Amino acid sequence: MIQERSLLFAAAFFLGAAAPPPHKPVANYNEAAVVHTEPAAKGGFASEGFATAGLPAGLQNGAFKATLNNIEISYTVAGAGPVIFVQGVGWGLDSRLYQNTLKFLQSNYTLVYIDPRGTGNAAPIADVTLLTSELMADDIEALRQHLGLNRLILMGHAHGGFIAMKYALKYPARLAQLILVDCMLQDNVEDGVRLVNENLQRHPRRKNSGWEAATTKFKDEYDARTAEALRENLLATAILYFYYYGSQHRATFEKAVNEARLSINNFDQFVRRDLLHYNLDGQEAQIAAPTLLLYGLHDPYFIRASARRLHFTMRNSKLELFEFSGHYPWIEEPQHFAQAVRAFLNPPAKSAASENSRETTQRQ
Repeated sequence: MIQERSLLFAAAFFLGAAAPPPHKPVANYNEAAVVHTEPAAKGGFASEGFATAGLPAGLQNGAFKATLNNIEISYTVAGAGPVIFVQGVGWGLDSRLYQNTLKFLQSNYTLVYIDPRGTGNAAPIADVTLLTSELMADDIEALRQHLGLNRLILMGHAHGGFIAMKYALKYPARLAQLILVDCMLQDNVEDGVRLVNENLQRHPRRKNSGWEAATTKFKDEYDARTAEALRENLLATAILYFYYYGSQHRATFEKAVNEARLSINNFDQFVRRDLLHYNLDGQEAQIAAPTLLLYGLHDPYFIRASARRLHFTMRNSKLELFEFSGHYPWIEEPQHFAQAVRAFLNPPAKSAASENSRETTQRQ
């Protein structure tokens, strides 16, 4: 039996433009040049403007730093087209995992990869009270202002989805659309532990070479005390989070994790705080933005009843499942993932009658 505290951690893991302020590439970063500017009330670039071709006005591709909310934040802009903010997990992993694996979306969208405070190219943060998910949600808003965007399309993965939901609750007027990937809220710890164990025991690859060693290593995952120990655990247990962890997916994932910059301070804050209260106390029902819920069926932490409850609670949501994926559906099923995102962000026009029929069917 996997220790309860380890499961808690893993469940969360798998869990006419106004001119924007100048931002400089990391190599030539000059903090004095970074200012905060609110976008103009009219005419600012709206990230949901799907007719936009190429890179939106005022943005440029590259890696950047900015001082936002009195904290140094690093971020990367890549692609062309409507802007999607990508919020990854806040427990110590920077955005390189997503930069390395979401490139297929960059032909149609401009992805802004956010390094959570304390990670990436920004200075580490020793004060763990400054590493909360609430403050990370505030950083999303500060970056929106910094880049001169009117409203956001926001994608959050696992714990990054938890951060994104907090943004949606605090800044609803600034959120156009929300995409949550393998983000599960947890109401009952004991039930969660039991269901995760059941998922592991019936995983179709549980008899594969390396599975038993991964589950053994998984028991100690919570106890990582250095960034390198955390990286080792991520790599050693990766097989548990994929439908099929073959050579191609292994190479992709290992490259992404090995290139990532990890923060043990973020990890410590996560396990002491968000891990112990991984839900929104019912406030998710207040999120009105159109929301796409994406789940890999073979994520050990995918609980169908919880996903459906979140779908029905968030009345303006769509639920999409990935039959041949675990915790990283965009890695295992990139074509399906791209199609789901594209259909959600730019759906075909529908008559009022057909839309009402769809909604009625969806909520039954």
